[in-house]
Amino acid sequence: MEKSRRVRGFSFLALAFMLGACSPRHPQWTTLKGEAQGTTFTIKYLDTLGRDLSLPVDSLFRVIDHSLSLWDSTSTVTRFNAAADTFTTADRHFQVMLALSRQHWGSTRGAFDPTVLPLVRAWGLGKQGRADLDTTAVDSLLQCVGMPRIRIPGSWEQTADGSLTFRKSAPCIQFDPNGIAQG
Repeated sequence: MEKSRRVRGFSFLALAFMLGACSPRHPQWTTLKGEAQGTTFTIKYLDTLGRDLSLPVDSLFRVIDHSLSLWDSTSTVTRFNAAADTFTTADRHFQVMLALSRQHWGSTRGAFDPTVLPLVRAWGLGKQGRADLDTTAVDSLLQCVGMPRIRIPGSWEQTADGSLTFRKSAPCIQFDPNGIAQG
């Protein structure tokens, strides 16, 4: 009888231990901080598995920065802005962002215009210094503004490697994805 009681006691302890080990962990808050797109970010997430997601998050931000950052001199958008009239890229982030920008430009009837970068820079709102602008200078810069000045190809024009060729009506046309890229 005593042996049976010990076996039952041991069985009860073993069952309690197994149930305790199988119970869900309490979620823990994790905070990630860093720099991307010329600014800082903070991401807070709740995770029951205690995972550190800093490497995949950093990797994703590096990919996006290399595509859409005006602060990265080698990014796709920087190379597009420096191109004279045509620009070919297989960068899907850039392609999608330019197409979305065109949609938002249309749905706002031009109130949202991501081609205002020449004006932004001239007024000193970018990383370059401020310049004094008169109406002649502003009128001149306005010739470099307007989404219709960028021809966005359709998906049927995509090459086998995924490349699309974008055309600018003038070399001064520049695209600023910051209006929606961070979202």
